[in-house]
Amino acid sequence: MVKRSTSAPSQLSPIGWPPDGFVWWRSLSCAVYVALGLLVAGLLQLLWIAITGVQPNPKHLQLDWNVIVLQLLTYVPIVPILLAALPWAARAPLAAIGLRALGAGGVSAGVAGGIAMFAVTLALGSLQSVVVHVQPEQMVVGALAGAHDPLLIFVFALLACVLAPFVEELAFRGLLLNALRRYLPFWPAATLCGLGFAAAHFTPSALVPLWGGGIVLAYVYARTGLLGASMISHGVFNLINVVLIVVFHQTS
Repeated sequence: MVKRSTSAPSQLSPIGWPPDGFVWWRSLSCAVYVALGLLVAGLLQLLWIAITGVQPNPKHLQLDWNVIVLQLLTYVPIVPILLAALPWAARAPLAAIGLRALGAGGVSAGVAGGIAMFAVTLALGSLQSVVVHVQPEQMVVGALAGAHDPLLIFVFALLACVLAPFVEELAFRGLLLNALRRYLPFWPAATLCGLGFAAAHFTPSALVPLWGGGIVLAYVYARTGLLGASMISHGVFNLINVVLIVVFHQTS
């Protein structure tokens, strides 16, 4: 029988990991596996570009079916790696990490977290605009604003509100936050995790708002112990932005 950690968890650390759960070398190995998955994803994207002959321009991205396929090729190879590697890193099943059924409380916390994430990113983006005169921008915002095919927009919304939150919460809250929490108190760990989350979006002008949003997601996960709750928060945040862009032609 695996002996559980005897250290008393804080209010923001609901899970007591086994002594060898999320130790640095297991977490680092898991990160290497994810990096290899990203490498495979990149090779698949290059193959798709070679087959189709169409290469999207990141500076003037237009949302089309090639972009949808490239997004799928980014996420799909990583999913089986994360689902296999996370229990190995944690020395615990996925359910213990937080990938389990949600009750009404978990859903409510997720929705509230999504609204809070939107409010935080909006406030930080506005503050950034006032202080340093840099407006937060993301390439996909302009691409989505210029899209007119309802089916294309619907599929993109599914990717943004379902698939992306599922994969990114597994990676950032399931792996990175828990790996950091093995050695750091919650707030420093959440801050570093939020920074990694923001940097992974490769949008310097949106770094600060997404950093704050990542901290909110870490808080939702830590308070509930449910990855599903942070996935809902992430999805609700993305859905709000999609609706603002497509329906009201606004950006946060």
